[in-house]
Amino acid sequence: MTNDEPKPETQTEPCRAGNGSGGSPTTIGTDGPGDDGDSDLFSWPIPDLVFVQIDAYLQSDQSPDASMVDPLSKVIADLNAQKANIALVTTGKEKELRHYLGASLSGDSTYETLVALLDSAFHCSPKNSGPIEANQLVSKVVRPLLKSSGMLAGLPSLSREKNRKRPSPLSDIEFGMIVLAIPIPDQKLADENYAVEETIQKSFETVSAISERKESLVTERLEYMEKVRKCMLTGGWLTGHYYFAPEQTQFDNLESNLRALTGVPCEAENRVLEPHINSFGLLRNKRSNEQVHNLNLLEYRYLYPLDSCSLANYLV
Repeated sequence: MTNDEPKPETQTEPCRAGNGSGGSPTTIGTDGPGDDGDSDLFSWPIPDLVFVQIDAYLQSDQSPDASMVDPLSKVIADLNAQKANIALVTTGKEKELRHYLGASLSGDSTYETLVALLDSAFHCSPKNSGPIEANQLVSKVVRPLLKSSGMLAGLPSLSREKNRKRPSPLSDIEFGMIVLAIPIPDQKLADENYAVEETIQKSFETVSAISERKESLVTERLEYMEKVRKCMLTGGWLTGHYYFAPEQTQFDNLESNLRALTGVPCEAENRVLEPHINSFGLLRNKRSNEQVHNLNLLEYRYLYPLDSCSLANYLV
């Protein structure tokens, strides 16, 4: 079930969709329906995405120097600065991984902007197949793999974020994975940093005795604060992560590997995800107020903040 796009509420600098075709502002805080008890899923489809297949760029990045800035991270940080909405798509079929980067930008030059950013970051200009519209990617790439589907249900552990230069454990699986991302305004990141500092302080005040529960709570919030601060450095994104496979054995294998890569649970829904995946829809069901603890970037049940470097690692 998809909904109309969310109403602008707290997005201070609207991102308008590409091709000049009436894109609407993306929002972080919306008047979205529901919380964890809702039986229906609601989403906002990212409009006017244009994709580029980027395997030739990734294959050209052979630098062994881990201290160098990852070129793809630079591209994603640049897209964040331009307030683009983006989608990362990875597919595996016949032991071959394919990677696509999509963006929705203001104006009618999304493809040219993507190629220019990729050429500059990777220091090469490989031939590519030209712009790929979202409906083309869905019909030719996504839909043939889309039978069993799920989504990530948590923030990746700092200790388990993937190094994309290593061989992917997913290369033998037939699967698809889509990460959708909209930029978080700088002021909202600053507000979140302040809010999580307050929650840490309150946890010391409300739990007086030293206990495992207290230590776990403080550790969890310190890790979250570190993620927020990384977003402040390289650009923050509010992200949603779908994964899918054409048959159950492959899907189970995919889930197992994703748990190992990200350190968070995978959630296979009984509810239908296909309409949201096919429309590149960000799920906007809200959590209950008790679960948010005044941390506004966690108000959506299936959306989580990631910095540009961590987001780049999802192209497995």
